[in-house]
Amino acid sequence: MVSGESFDAIVVGSGAAGLSAALTTARAGLRTLVLERTEAIGGTSAMSGGLVYAPGSRLARAEGYEVDRAVVTGYLEAVARRPIDAALLKAFLDAAPAMVDQLLEAGLLLRLTGLSDYYQRVPGAAVGHVVAVQPFDPETLGGLAARVRHSPYRDCTAPWTGGMALVAGLVAACTKAGARIWTSCRATQLLTEGTAVVGVEVHSADAPVLVRASQVILASGGFEFNSALIGEWVGETLEGAWSCPGNKGDGLLMAQTVGAALSAVGEVQWYPLLRLSDEVLEGVPLFADAGPARNLPGSLVVDGQGRRFANESSQYQDFGRALGARGRGPPSRVARGRSGISRRLPAGVLRRSSADAAALADRIHSRRARGPHGRRCRHVRADAPDVQRGGGCRQGP
Repeated sequence: MVSGESFDAIVVGSGAAGLSAALTTARAGLRTLVLERTEAIGGTSAMSGGLVYAPGSRLARAEGYEVDRAVVTGYLEAVARRPIDAALLKAFLDAAPAMVDQLLEAGLLLRLTGLSDYYQRVPGAAVGHVVAVQPFDPETLGGLAARVRHSPYRDCTAPWTGGMALVAGLVAACTKAGARIWTSCRATQLLTEGTAVVGVEVHSADAPVLVRASQVILASGGFEFNSALIGEWVGETLEGAWSCPGNKGDGLLMAQTVGAALSAVGEVQWYPLLRLSDEVLEGVPLFADAGPARNLPGSLVVDGQGRRFANESSQYQDFGRALGARGRGPPSRVARGRSGISRRLPAGVLRRSSADAAALADRIHSRRARGPHGRRCRHVRADAPDVQRGGGCRQGP
């Protein structure tokens, strides 16, 4: 095994969390290295909308939004699917405003969005908690721009917005602070001396190398592309994901080898997705967001027995969770017009090998019935194997 360079701090993973950690250590004067197992910088963060939940930031205060910590705490506890560790929640609410301050001081151009918290009917939901980055001109990155992950789901023309802009801004700030970023370098093992972690073993196209550092930060994303971990920790067979294919649980596995305790590993950020083509992203199927299709007026999503199983306009994570809870067997999407079931389905919903939409509509039967509250409702039955199937999920950034 070759012994390589030494650093003060190593960060495993180059998403927003990893780059923010690297920026913090580099600005503190530590010689910092970021390791990214894929060819591109940014992970799932670069593929996302780039929104940051940070209640109490100075950006919010500047626009007249004051945060009541007790109210925010109550909201987060109400929408959480399991009890929140009170100490962790307090630490998060303490650190969020300071994080925004540090990013602004490092040169990131952040702005307050006008977005409200997702669950607007839950007490405590408010505007002023969500921060985003301003559009970013990739030319200012020079050659590094070509190394930033491009999202297949968003507009990648200049200036960059969303997650690509966030990652690009962090890359610019990290390099200015002196941090180095190695891509196509997978950390596979933590180096230890006694009970201390003193570096990582790195595998790339060359020979494995040992890189030493007194501080090692694991920020390598989720594990949705590791089927063994999905089976062990989630207990589901996921049909797909629309995140970074490098998310294979490397950091979690390395942490376990040195005795780290894991919690909430079975939690998943669910999304309803569509498989519209045979395209792949780094060897895995490329999915599309099902939101635009399921949210159309008149859209119904039914199971194999023709029954609706969720509100089509609910939040993506709630609809995706309902989709996952159904078990195996993909659902079908049909479009309903004012006078009944439409004979035309929107382009892109059908598979390439689908039958004619009119023939599909002929196999859909409907009847009117009374709902549980005396309202008129429509039950739809569909035997539609050639309707585009909904798919998987991902664990959120």
